[in-house]
Amino acid sequence: VNPGLIEAFAEKAQDAFDVWPLHLHGVYGNYEDGLRKEFFPFRARTMPTKPWYSNETAISTAGGNEPVAARTVWMKILSAWAWGSTDYIWYNLREIGPDASERGYGLITADYHPRATFAAFSALTALLEGGRYDATLVEKDARHVYRFTGPDGSSKIIAGWDAAREATLVVRSDARRAFAVDLMGNRSELKGEGGEWRWQIGEDPSAVVFEGATDVGMQ
Repeated sequence: VNPGLIEAFAEKAQDAFDVWPLHLHGVYGNYEDGLRKEFFPFRARTMPTKPWYSNETAISTAGGNEPVAARTVWMKILSAWAWGSTDYIWYNLREIGPDASERGYGLITADYHPRATFAAFSALTALLEGGRYDATLVEKDARHVYRFTGPDGSSKIIAGWDAAREATLVVRSDARRAFAVDLMGNRSELKGEGGEWRWQIGEDPSAVVFEGATDVGMQ
């Protein structure tokens, strides 16, 4: 409708704002494309030093979409963190009411019942709150794997998914022991041998906590 409007604003209003909030609802693929193919190139052209954050990113749970929405919580938060977002907003915490345009976007319902998205968000928060993003280990096609230093500073955590297929990844680490953590925060011990650990990934994002690790890498 107004070609060039956003570019002109970005050029002329640089001193009028401190951070660029990005509004991207919808499925993860559209979110990733919106960032990588549109926003990041635009930012590089117009305001490369201006920080950004991922603002308003929810996907509706209406129509039986709970499992997809729960996965999307992990996928969007992990990738936004890795791509330098200074903050993250799902929007919204609580569904505001029965209006069809807003239905299903809350982590909890209007009458305060938690959804699967709330459980997934809580699991990810318990896992990584206070941690630090270290590196992107894999980011190719449908597979994304990111590495973090844990909140305690003495563990390494990898988290990711493969939206296309189930796979077993071999992870190298000097950890004392390791635990797999699923989408909802359930933990199970992994058995390592010779410094190698096997991690099952698929369309549901998951993580592995490596206790006492100084390094974690992928083959």
